[in-house]
Amino acid sequence: MEAGGGGGKALTLEEAFFLGTKGGGAFFGKAGSLEAGYDFDALVVDDRSLSRPGGLSLRERLERVVYLAEGQSLRAKYVEGREIFVR
Repeated sequence: MEAGGGGGKALTLEEAFFLGTKGGGAFFGKAGSLEAGYDFDALVVDDRSLSRPGGLSLRERLERVVYLAEGQSLRAKYVEGREIFVR
């Protein structure tokens, strides 16, 4: 059975990340990227609480955050350069 039940293929991590950042941010204008000229919108995530079997690549760490992180992993949030949440 395909993910989502729609008969389509599941998104890759890279596709989901793009849609959650620059791809989705395009709807709001210059958002969703850390490139010059874009609004600074960012989440600061601490993945130290996620168990790991050994040294992981950046992609593997991102994948674990996407699938395993919970609310306590979020350390800060920035919207249009303003800090709106810090733990």
